[in-house]
Amino acid sequence: MRLKSRKMVQNTLCKMILFAICNLSILSMVVYADTQASEKEIAVILRYDDYSKISPTELETKILDVLKSKNISCTFGVIPYLKSINNALPQAKADILRKAIKTGTVEVALHGFDHLWGRDGVSGEFEGLSYNRQVEKIEKGRGFLQRILDAKITTFIPPFNRYDQNTIRALEKLQFICISGDCWGPQQSSSSLKFLPVTCELNEVRDAVESARHIRGHQSAIAVMFHPFYFVEVDKKRGKISYQEFVDLLSWLASQRDIRVTSIREAITPSTDFSAKRYSTFRSYFKVYMLIPPTIRKLFKIPSGVFLSTHEASDGKALLWLLVLIIYSAILLISFYVSFFIASIIFPMSRLLSYVSGYGCAAILLLILIHEFRDMELGPNAASGIVFLMGVLGACVFHMRLKKKGRLML
Repeated sequence: MRLKSRKMVQNTLCKMILFAICNLSILSMVVYADTQASEKEIAVILRYDDYSKISPTELETKILDVLKSKNISCTFGVIPYLKSINNALPQAKADILRKAIKTGTVEVALHGFDHLWGRDGVSGEFEGLSYNRQVEKIEKGRGFLQRILDAKITTFIPPFNRYDQNTIRALEKLQFICISGDCWGPQQSSSSLKFLPVTCELNEVRDAVESARHIRGHQSAIAVMFHPFYFVEVDKKRGKISYQEFVDLLSWLASQRDIRVTSIREAITPSTDFSAKRYSTFRSYFKVYMLIPPTIRKLFKIPSGVFLSTHEASDGKALLWLLVLIIYSAILLISFYVSFFIASIIFPMSRLLSYVSGYGCAAILLLILIHEFRDMELGPNAASGIVFLMGVLGACVFHMRLKKKGRLML
């Protein structure tokens, strides 16, 4: 490789690194400045999913007891007919909830109809169903729960957090107030529904609170999702927290002056914004956020596990795009430079190797792109791999072109 070309690439790389350091320093100092905890109130919203005929009654009774003792309300996502119309929620389990509803400990949300995967084994219970079919299932499931629990249900939790535009339309027709899915669900800015996506799990709450305390806005919300299997007493392999650790977490939350622990219904007040517009803006922000490696997020204290306000998400998205540009430009340039240097040494030894490397890299890149963009949930590992392969492929092609034109000197 010509000395001049090598120096040019090295100089460009140094400039990119210097540019990255300067901009990341600015991002760290300016975007997420500290605010005093006393200046705002952080809403921590609890959402317990999969209450059903077969869910662990003993654990759930203990959860309800500790919630009541600490005067904390939680939303329970209840499945009317688990996997079959014959597995309806029994009266005994309904009675447990009825008591908790009367004391204000529980808000019941409709958690689907039978909680089954779609026919393709990938889609959720409601994804891909016709509008009329969704209306029928939601109306029938809610009707059963309202009769057996003697309580009004206005919150919907889609099974597996998956739903589509027909789900939104069906919920609007049936006069639901809120849908609580995840941060990847469909957006519809004109919807009258309130949107509250889950942002973290029980073992991530303390970090999420710390993030919320470093955000300038005053409407930070942390939506916590947990299931029976999150407890090690229920599932030792998948469990993430013990019951005692759960109790300790609730005690800690209750002791924090700047935190209000609540259910979904209690969190949605006239003074709070859980509009479709906020969700739409945050969803766009979250997609960019997910492209940033976890180490970088922690290093620069990028908020994690927090449902940002419309203003915070809008401003943060632009700065995150800058960060993404810096990170992946550096990966691209480094992979290109290293690959070009290696190719300059190895490829002259074998013409076949140069073609295999070039076309093989292109094939792998195509397969990764097809796999990752199938559901549009691109994470930092996949994004880094894609950019790295692009750099390697670019280096292979560039090397072969230079060699073909006789401009490559070894």
